[in-house]
Amino acid sequence: MSEAKNENGKFSISITLIGKGGNEITKDFYLDTGFDGYLKIDKKIFDELELEKSGEKDVNFANNSEEKADISKVKFKLDQAQGETEVLAVGWGGRNLLGTRFFQGIDAILVIDNAHGMHLATDRKLAFEIGKTIFTYYKKGGNSV
Repeated sequence: MSEAKNENGKFSISITLIGKGGNEITKDFYLDTGFDGYLKIDKKIFDELELEKSGEKDVNFANNSEEKADISKVKFKLDQAQGETEVLAVGWGGRNLLGTRFFQGIDAILVIDNAHGMHLATDRKLAFEIGKTIFTYYKKGGNSV
């Protein structure tokens, strides 16, 4: 199970990306519930992984700006999950984003709880136990787990 980092209410999870020739880079990805894509990285990481561009897409940001993104596929490792997903490369710098569609491609459950933080479990039984513990915590008035 992966435990997310909490930076001023913004949750991030470390994901290892695997590029051409097996080159691995581990980065923090911030959960962005407004981003309906998979993963967003900057073009520096895209170049470091030597990913091949398969297309382009216009991307709109929360500040109403628009930018062209390079589209590619990237292999990843996260906790016990491994696979391949779409990645958008936009700009130079900025946060790496974890979109809501990413979870469709892996067998994982995201558990977010304001008191205990965010966890990503690739083990459904473990995720159920976490959820049950959190429910019990609130049912008891939030005083004990």
